[in-house]
Amino acid sequence: VLPLEFLSKLISAQSVSPHDAHLQPLIVSYLKDNLKKHSLTKKVNLSYDLYSRNRTTNSHIILSPKDRTSDEHIGFIGHTDVVPADRKSWNSDPFLLSERQDKLFARGLVDMKGAIFCYLEALIRFLKSHLLQCNIHIFLTSDEEGDGLDGIEYLFQQLDLKNFSYCLIGEPTS
Repeated sequence: VLPLEFLSKLISAQSVSPHDAHLQPLIVSYLKDNLKKHSLTKKVNLSYDLYSRNRTTNSHIILSPKDRTSDEHIGFIGHTDVVPADRKSWNSDPFLLSERQDKLFARGLVDMKGAIFCYLEALIRFLKSHLLQCNIHIFLTSDEEGDGLDGIEYLFQQLDLKNFSYCLIGEPTS
């Protein structure tokens, strides 16, 4: 899958909060496919767990060095859900990636499927040219645009997280 095709798949999923529309398993598959495609499976372990509560899907994805253990942890927090789209307010289908005047438009592109896409692409490029020396965690929820009770807060209650050096939140409104 080419990068913009993957972005189009993220955008086209009507993942209105709290529904994930199977985006988180798609993201895991995209990472797996790219690790394999770029012969990175010999250097990087990929593990993940899905945590569901009510209608919310949460994921904890970990990329770690294959040949060493590391006490360093870097996290990325994101969400796959969007608020409902008033289709009458859009010049195009909000769930189709469209381009006008060299700009991309779609529901969730800025908040925050586009940030997830950019993070994954940057991560893949980094892994192609650098040796992974820490553990990279990706935390995803489908309950950020809703009440959030079953989202990241719930996910973090399920995990024993320690020693995080950094955590990046690609949320443009935070």
